[in-house]
Amino acid sequence: MTNSRREIFSRLQQASSKTEQKTATIKEYLSAHKRGVLPVYSENIVKRFISKAKSVAATVESIKNITDLSTAVFKYISYYNIEPKLVSAPDDLLKQVKWQKEITVEYRAAQDNDNTTLTMAYAGIAETGSLVLCSGKESPTTLNFMPDNNICIIQQNKIYPYMEDTWDLLRKAGETMPRSINFITGPSRTADVEQTIQLGAHGPRRLHIIILESPPPR
Repeated sequence: MTNSRREIFSRLQQASSKTEQKTATIKEYLSAHKRGVLPVYSENIVKRFISKAKSVAATVESIKNITDLSTAVFKYISYYNIEPKLVSAPDDLLKQVKWQKEITVEYRAAQDNDNTTLTMAYAGIAETGSLVLCSGKESPTTLNFMPDNNICIIQQNKIYPYMEDTWDLLRKAGETMPRSINFITGPSRTADVEQTIQLGAHGPRRLHIIILESPPPR
């Protein structure tokens, strides 16, 4: 082996060692530092999640199990006179839904002309009424931002008290972090023009949250 190659391999080994040290240091830092002061809730976290979500202009309803989803979605889109054409996240659970004949569903990423999307939240945060959505092949990020209407499903047992719980959950999963993690709190809005709130500025102007009370069968 030439001196040049030895030098290259030596540098690579040093860089690898430094990366491992940094990773260990980060883990040590996270485990050594406790959370800051957190608010104490007097109410049930699910009730708080619903209250907080409604306070930021989202609409919320609960269903018992996944078999009730088609009826709930059709009721919602009928109320707002929305065309019954959905673009859904290609999530395994959503693919199991038996949609009634009035609803057309495509499982794919969103496109410019799509009006209504159906997504599956990774978690919910009771503190702020926020939804957490992680990008991936079963959860294209375009579905969260491109349509006028977003219907998002959240399992009740995945609603947590605080934002910090979400990061703990992701770390404990032992997998690589998603490329994109979005915290969505109500419909998109802005007050840039004359300090007047306008919905749908940078994303959906309607956000409808459906809470799935019973965990889906495995």
